[in-house]
Amino acid sequence: MTELWMGAAGLALFAMAFVLWPLLKHSTRSKAEIDQERANVQLYKSHLAELNESQRAGALTDDVYNQLKDELDRSLLEDNQPAKGGSDRARASGWPILIAIALLVPVAGLFMYSQRGFFPDMELRSLLQAKEEAAIQAFRAGSPMDQKVIRDLVSNLEARVENDPENIQAWYHLAQNLMELQEYRSAIEAYKQVLTINPEETTVMAELAQAVFIASGNRMIPEIENLALRVLEKDPQNTTALGLAGIAAFGKSEYTAAIGFWQRAKTIMGNAPGAESLQAGIDRARKALGESAGSVVADVDAANTVDDTQEGAVEAGLSVVLDVSLGESVQANPDQAVFVYARAWNGAKMPLAITRLKVKDLPQAVTLNESMAMMEGMSMASFPKLELVARLSQDGSPMAKPGDVQGAVGPVSHDDLSDGFELIINTPVN
Repeated sequence: MTELWMGAAGLALFAMAFVLWPLLKHSTRSKAEIDQERANVQLYKSHLAELNESQRAGALTDDVYNQLKDELDRSLLEDNQPAKGGSDRARASGWPILIAIALLVPVAGLFMYSQRGFFPDMELRSLLQAKEEAAIQAFRAGSPMDQKVIRDLVSNLEARVENDPENIQAWYHLAQNLMELQEYRSAIEAYKQVLTINPEETTVMAELAQAVFIASGNRMIPEIENLALRVLEKDPQNTTALGLAGIAAFGKSEYTAAIGFWQRAKTIMGNAPGAESLQAGIDRARKALGESAGSVVADVDAANTVDDTQEGAVEAGLSVVLDVSLGESVQANPDQAVFVYARAWNGAKMPLAITRLKVKDLPQAVTLNESMAMMEGMSMASFPKLELVARLSQDGSPMAKPGDVQGAVGPVSHDDLSDGFELIINTPVN
């Protein structure tokens, strides 16, 4: 804050100098005024010489000569005195005005800055920094963070949104800090205000769904599931929405879908906090899926003919084995991420089944199957032609970017999956 005020003072001095400079510059006579005075004097001397010559030649009497010389002297005074006097009067009258302007410029600037500028943002930034410092100190001390810091921040944000209801950043910060205070209902209202201003903000939509889930006592209700699925339609990589969608699917005994949601979220998160919880959910869903699969298998084995229902069961079990290796000319760090996935040959490029490896794991045989589906109704069986991809990511992102290197094969039909494929990562992504 001190640096800011020093900067403001410097700008104020600059503004004053800018206004006063013309006054200081013209506090003495200008070159044009001096040149004009010299020209008048030169003209006076020329006329006086002519008068003297006429008098010596006897063309003028002494009285006429004196009268003409007096007129010439008066003319010189009139030519020089008004310009000098007028300039002085203008400067004299201009001093108070220019000084007033010089003083008012920084004052008016500070007033406008405080009313419509970023003073509130500076205060908010200071409060956010105070909160961050308090969190660090609490972490080092192994104690809970002082809630007063958060409450001061919330009070500031509440005042800001009251004065500026369209301030989307203030509403968002308010919602997040209310969540930390466990004031979930108020946080939900703040999130809704953000979405009122920008209905397409998927991150906020996912956080709103999470807030509703917590406020409901960790019970899944249709509103939460609908929000999560809306987010995934626009942002398939949102881990919060994937986690909630998995919970919703598990609650409806749709274990394959739950595994797909959670596996996808875990792949994106890598070793981030929360990945272990996702793995625990995946294990539970796989166990439940195994328990429920026995009756399905028995029913299929009991049938002597292949009907439409049996064909659907077989189709739901699609899998493919991929031998993934790194091209000899490709340079990579052993810990760089490698994503192996299947996606539709024509249609949305969202992975239908995906897993994550590291360069040091290669070469490796990787199996993709239906349990790795991201969303119900979006699996390997949903599209007749597939593309199989193994991609080396430069930044660990599951989304393909220029600079990544991949190996791919396609189109591949369902009948061809049983043959397996070799994927060599050696083609740059443009």
